[in-house]
Amino acid sequence: MTNLRQLAKQAISRYYVASGATTLKEKILNRQRNQAFRIFAYHRITKVISAPNPFSQSMNVSPTDFQQQIDFLTQRFSILSLKEIAGRIEQQKPISPKTVAITFDDGYLDIFTNAFPILRERNLPAMIFLATDYISTNRMFWWDELEARIEGIDFSDVRKWASHYFSVKVSHSKNHFYHNLVNRLSTMAANQFEHFWEHFREEFPDILLDIYSHLSWKHIRLMKRNNIHFGSHTKSHAILTRTPKNNWAEELAGSKQILETNLRTKVDWLAYPRGSYHDVGKEAVIAAKKAGYKWGVMNESGVNHPRSDRFRLRRIPVYGHESFDTFLCRCYGLL
Repeated sequence: MTNLRQLAKQAISRYYVASGATTLKEKILNRQRNQAFRIFAYHRITKVISAPNPFSQSMNVSPTDFQQQIDFLTQRFSILSLKEIAGRIEQQKPISPKTVAITFDDGYLDIFTNAFPILRERNLPAMIFLATDYISTNRMFWWDELEARIEGIDFSDVRKWASHYFSVKVSHSKNHFYHNLVNRLSTMAANQFEHFWEHFREEFPDILLDIYSHLSWKHIRLMKRNNIHFGSHTKSHAILTRTPKNNWAEELAGSKQILETNLRTKVDWLAYPRGSYHDVGKEAVIAAKKAGYKWGVMNESGVNHPRSDRFRLRRIPVYGHESFDTFLCRCYGLL
């Protein structure tokens, strides 16, 4: 089903580009006087590695594609930092409807090795949202660890164990199995999640791969000196809706304090992990404000305006498995 959706989206994108719809939308944008800005959300800039799941593949935008996308945005839009956009809103200065900002979530090392040189060469700003527990460590995000463990063992053993653990039949397809398992784990309560990992790690061996490496403080400070800004992605990449509320302050305020101490600058921006509407409810916004943040971004696609909710700003996702035509359509709000 996922592959069919991707094929359909690519076909629609090709039609829009071939029919001139993107050109028309650009002309409309050039004539618009209303103020608006788009925020693009990336995760990893690396070659699309062989992965057992569409989730991982979608997060990996190749350096070649990233450069093509950045060059297009540079030519057709105005790339500003989120800090500058926030300043214009607070000072009630005009914002061009062709304003865009670049962001990255999670803090993978390949942002430094593959994305940063492209941005620095063009003197372009960006913001990286960091989960501070992973900075300068060999720890892996749970979805990366799951992928590495599944890749490193006999899939039939994993299927057998998972069928027994969840008391359900498990797909014969590795892609389908991983996709369903990630979805299930993403919605588990914290105690159930920890119980799963305790048993899963006991059953299967440790696998550590450098393709999942994270940024160090050295990398971060170097980029900070070169027009790259930083925001919080909580401490442990905590999805607030499945994290006990008594841990929210530590995840939000704790991450902010770590970043401000190490970077010696104020951190006003938060990217909610996963960032769906469900994850950014009234209580999450109240907690973010209490922790001292001034701005928050989601992972819900769309365009923002000066009067948009400052703690629920939309971001346009950029996926590695999508074509350049699809990227163009996302730029102009056609998808």
